[in-house]
Parts: sequence; structure tokens; C-alpha cells
Amino acid sequence: MDKAITSEIGEIIDCLNDCALKDAYFSDDALTRAFIARAVANEELYVCKDASGTVTGFMIIDYAGMFSAFPYLKVIAVKPEVRRHGIGGMMLEYFEETGFARNTKVFLCAGDFNHDAIRLYEENGYVKTGLIPSLYREGFDEHLMMKAGPEV
Repeated sequence: MDKAITSEIGEIIDCLNDCALKDAYFSDDALTRAFIARAVANEELYVCKDASGTVTGFMIIDYAGMFSAFPYLKVIAVKPEVRRHGIGGMMLEYFEETGFARNTKVFLCAGDFNHDAIRLYEENGYVKTGLIPSLYREGFDEHLMMKAGPEV
């Protein structure tokens, strides 16, 4: 996993094509570009690349974003043509490894409309801890999900 650079913003945005997140939260191209550019500038955006160096997925991590203490996965997306090939799981694993190195729990939110994401998270040990109505956008509820780290 590499931190993203400005020249990759177009490829990063392409990862949102044909996904539930784009329809719900990233339909405005200018706002999406500004959001992604801000995450790159803040060094919160990580990219996954194939052997040729092409961006295949991205995630935005705020390591103190949940309750000012716990790692929070803000966004994760994979390019349409390589979905269901384990890239999302690999990125999630990276988030957990780096997150658990900092704290005992990690958090993320999943839109109630995003059934594939919820399934992925639950299969990887995340539990729903609450429902936040209209968190990011009116009419779209978010499941707050948490995973506890391994016992030490």
C-alpha cells in the first residue's frame, strides 16, 4: 500500500465508478475531486496498485478519527473491472494491521444501502454497533461497525 500522490487523483476517482458509494455520496464530480485532493494532501489516502503501477483501489484512513482515538476507515473502493478479486479484503487487512498497531479497536461506517460492503465487513469480523440516521446525507443511514484487535 502506498500513500497517494496528486497525479493519481484521476485513477483514484475511477475506483468509484459503478459503485453504491458514487450514487449516494460522490455524484458531484467537483466535490468528489476536492474531497479526494484534500485526503491526498492530508496524507490519509492510500492506493493499491497492480504490477504495472495502475491504481486498482484506494482507501482513506484517519488514524485518530473515531472519538479522537481510534483508527477510522473513511472510504474504501476498488475499480469495477477488478472487484471480487480480493483487493478490498487486502486493503481492509492493511487498515487493520496498521490500525491495531495504534489502538485496540478499529471503526468504519457502512451505508445501509451498501449490502456488499456490509457483507465484506461482517465476514472479516466487524460488528454493527449502532445505526446513525442520515449521517453524511439525508436519507442514507450508516451502520457504525467496529472490530476489536487480537488479545495481547
